[in-house]
Amino acid sequence: MKNLIQNRYTLIFSLLLNFVSCFGQTFFISLFVVHFLKKFHISAAQFGLYYSALTLTGGLLIPQIAKYMETLTWRSVALVIPLVLAGSALLLSQSGDLPTMILALFGLRLFGQGISGHMSAVCVVKNITSARGSALSLSSIGYPMSEALMPGLCFVLLQKWGLEKTWMSFSVFLVAITPLLYLLARRIQNTSGTATVERTVAIGEVLKDKVFLRYLPAVLCAPFFMTGIFLYQSSFSEMKHWPVEHLSLALSGFALSRFLFSLFSGPLIDRIGARRLFSFYLLPLTMALIILATMNQPWVSWLFMFIAGVSIGISGPIKSGLWTEIYGPQLHGRYRSVSSSFMVFSTAAAPFIFGVLIEQGVGIKPMLLGSALLIILASLLTLAQNDELPRKLQET
Repeated sequence: MKNLIQNRYTLIFSLLLNFVSCFGQTFFISLFVVHFLKKFHISAAQFGLYYSALTLTGGLLIPQIAKYMETLTWRSVALVIPLVLAGSALLLSQSGDLPTMILALFGLRLFGQGISGHMSAVCVVKNITSARGSALSLSSIGYPMSEALMPGLCFVLLQKWGLEKTWMSFSVFLVAITPLLYLLARRIQNTSGTATVERTVAIGEVLKDKVFLRYLPAVLCAPFFMTGIFLYQSSFSEMKHWPVEHLSLALSGFALSRFLFSLFSGPLIDRIGARRLFSFYLLPLTMALIILATMNQPWVSWLFMFIAGVSIGISGPIKSGLWTEIYGPQLHGRYRSVSSSFMVFSTAAAPFIFGVLIEQGVGIKPMLLGSALLIILASLLTLAQNDELPRKLQET
């Protein structure tokens, strides 16, 4: 606890980076899709195609941009991330044609979902050596905070101001929070950012690493399946004969669960180790999918969201802790950035794959039970992994 208090500026800085990442997260952008369709006269299928394309493009760029960001001082990071997000939000508020909207969304996705959360984790790993798991869990609270606060705020602002002024207000907020981030960054002990990295590895070497590849499917499961369920929640509600907004209302239970287990996971990781816990972190999500597949009562939506939130709450700290335990703090950022790139690919593929399954008439029960089976197989793959270090680290 003493170490966490001493590093309070690092924790607050990382928490705020996680919070502002919401402006590029799917749950947040999905709140405006109906307004985008009306303004730009496009169909939902067209928007989904553009959204997947810009997400995939961002995924390709994440490792290279993250590598560059990791060479900056934390003061520079504190300026670049919120100002790029602010510029993208301002561009979206002023967009009068489809290409401008796509460019604005690209900036939000790349620096929101991609770079902001990544640099938050790198900041904790690079600057906090003791009780790192607890530090990662505390900083990850920024995610459920945004999930709890922003949807309601968006609905109020949209009703009062409309689409353009709402996004302009987000741009003003991001500019206003930049000085706070900068002042916090000045108090971080390692003011040289991550430029102290002594060695790195090429992306090709990362992709040849058998240890990395065995863990990767389990890393991708949660974002892939939850993205598909969030985007098609109205379709799933109709299959269950629930009110269309039912799963949306249950999102508050998801945010609460994610918040609680983000806190709970940190001390557990410090005590047991991320690598030992990793094979089991998807068990709650597996149970949640089975429950949603086999039970039809309306209250099941809340139970599903709460139990799924356990895995999602644990996922952030445990993934960062996993790469740190295997590869060390110096290489953590490299391996995390590549896994983040794959995560973006998975969230881009989820809408297409789930959409095809729904259009082909695949029922909710086989869809969700099949998802649970894939998660079990991915988890078993990590259990087969021994505690040896990757070949590259043995050589060094």
